[in-house]
Amino acid sequence: MLALDFGKPENAFWRRLYFGYLRGFVPFFGKVFCGDAQTHAYILKSLEEYPAQKGVAAAMQEIGCLNVGITNLVGGVMSINYGQKP
Repeated sequence: MLALDFGKPENAFWRRLYFGYLRGFVPFFGKVFCGDAQTHAYILKSLEEYPAQKGVAAAMQEIGCLNVGITNLVGGVMSINYGQKP
Protein backbone atom coordinates (compact mmCIF):
# COMPACT_ATOMS: atom_id res chain seq x y z
CA MET A 1 0.00 0.00 0.00
CA LEU A 2 1.32 3.41 -0.94
CA ALA A 3 -0.04 6.92 -0.33
CA LEU A 4 1.45 10.15 -1.69
CA ASP A 5 -0.10 13.25 -0.17
CA PHE A 6 0.50 16.71 1.21
CA GLY A 7 2.22 16.62 4.58
CA LYS A 8 2.96 18.75 7.60
CA PRO A 9 6.65 19.45 8.15
CA GLU A 10 7.72 18.49 11.68
CA ASN A 11 10.19 21.35 11.85
CA ALA A 12 8.21 24.30 13.28
CA PHE A 13 10.08 26.92 11.24
CA TRP A 14 9.63 25.00 7.97
CA ARG A 15 5.93 24.39 8.79
CA ARG A 16 5.35 28.13 9.45
CA LEU A 17 7.11 28.99 6.19
CA TYR A 18 5.07 26.42 4.25
CA PHE A 19 1.75 27.44 5.81
CA GLY A 20 2.66 31.10 5.17
CA TYR A 21 3.24 30.23 1.52
CA LEU A 22 -0.16 28.51 1.37
CA ARG A 23 -1.79 31.49 3.08
CA GLY A 24 -0.12 34.20 0.97
CA PHE A 25 1.13 32.95 -2.37
CA VAL A 26 -1.41 30.25 -3.22
CA PRO A 27 -4.33 32.74 -3.27
CA PHE A 28 -2.22 35.05 -5.46
CA PHE A 29 -1.48 32.23 -7.92
CA GLY A 30 -5.15 31.20 -7.85
CA LYS A 31 -6.17 34.74 -8.78
CA VAL A 32 -3.57 35.06 -11.53
CA PHE A 33 -4.00 31.64 -13.13
CA CYS A 34 -7.62 30.74 -12.33
CA GLY A 35 -9.26 34.12 -11.78
CA ASP A 36 -10.21 33.17 -8.20
CA ALA A 37 -8.00 33.66 -5.15
CA GLN A 38 -9.90 30.94 -3.26
CA THR A 39 -9.34 28.26 -5.91
CA HIS A 40 -6.86 26.32 -3.78
CA ALA A 41 -7.67 27.74 -0.34
CA TYR A 42 -8.92 24.30 0.69
CA ILE A 43 -5.33 23.03 0.84
CA LEU A 44 -4.39 25.07 3.92
CA LYS A 45 -7.77 24.50 5.58
CA SER A 46 -7.56 20.75 5.08
CA LEU A 47 -3.93 20.57 6.25
CA GLU A 48 -4.78 22.30 9.52
CA GLU A 49 -7.08 19.38 10.41
CA TYR A 50 -5.27 16.60 8.55
CA PRO A 51 -3.39 14.06 10.74
CA ALA A 52 -0.62 14.06 8.10
CA GLN A 53 2.18 11.55 7.84
CA LYS A 54 2.07 10.14 11.35
CA GLY A 55 -1.72 9.89 11.34
CA VAL A 56 -1.73 8.04 8.03
CA ALA A 57 0.98 5.68 9.31
CA ALA A 58 -1.06 5.00 12.47
CA ALA A 59 -4.17 4.29 10.39
CA MET A 60 -2.20 1.89 8.20
CA GLN A 61 -0.99 0.05 11.31
CA GLU A 62 -4.54 -0.07 12.69
CA ILE A 63 -5.76 -1.89 9.58
CA GLY A 64 -2.95 -4.40 9.94
CA CYS A 65 -0.29 -3.21 7.48
CA LEU A 66 3.24 -4.43 8.18
CA ASN A 67 6.53 -2.58 7.73
CA VAL A 68 4.76 0.79 7.78
CA GLY A 69 7.03 3.72 7.03
CA ILE A 70 7.15 7.33 5.95
CA THR A 71 9.35 9.03 3.37
CA ASN A 72 9.18 12.82 3.64
CA LEU A 73 9.78 14.89 0.54
CA VAL A 74 10.66 18.59 0.42
CA GLY A 75 11.14 18.70 4.19
CA GLY A 76 7.77 17.07 4.86
CA VAL A 77 5.67 19.24 2.55
CA MET A 78 4.83 16.03 0.70
CA SER A 79 5.13 12.51 2.02
CA ILE A 80 4.92 8.92 0.93
CA ASN A 81 3.38 6.52 3.42
CA TYR A 82 3.91 2.86 2.71
CA GLY A 83 3.13 -0.50 4.21
CA GLN A 84 2.63 -4.12 3.27
CA LYS A 85 -0.63 -6.00 3.42
CA PRO A 86 -0.27 -9.08 5.63
